[in-house]
Amino acid sequence: MERYDAAKDAWEKVAPLSAPRSAFGACAINGTILAVGGSDGHMSQRTVERYNPSTNRWTSMPGLTTRRENLGVAVFDGQVFAAGGFDRCRV
Repeated sequence: MERYDAAKDAWEKVAPLSAPRSAFGACAINGTILAVGGSDGHMSQRTVERYNPSTNRWTSMPGLTTRRENLGVAVFDGQVFAAGGFDRCRV
């Protein structure tokens, strides 16, 4: 993963997700970033990880109830909502 530092006008590497994945949803909440669902390239995932920029660490969170990739994620009133997407195994 990379983050943009506006003061330096440059990108820098930060801690990677625990496992490579694509097609995940992401959102910011309470000063952290969530990576939700996605695909490992073979199977849709239900995993959720939280990135804390002040510690540069990812931690696991409770997973989705269903595997999904290409999903939308939004924050409303302090809650995270995951909608849409699909489970590659069921397509």
